[in-house]
Amino acid sequence: ILQGDVPSPRNPPPGCRFHTRCPECMDICTRKKPPARQVEDLHIVSCHLHNAGEIWSPPAPDR
Repeated sequence: ILQGDVPSPRNPPPGCRFHTRCPECMDICTRKKPPARQVEDLHIVSCHLHNAGEIWSPPAPDR
């Protein structure tokens, strides 16, 4: 679940609309809007972490 304040829809941040609250934010997220990719019949993903044909999972926690 994302933490933090939702950006203003009147003045959204550049790049990905979630980058200000995303724990996985990368430099590209602040500059470029991610493309929408259909991954299943009724499932579309817009994230720079998602690569077509691959399933992303968060990194394992450090031990």
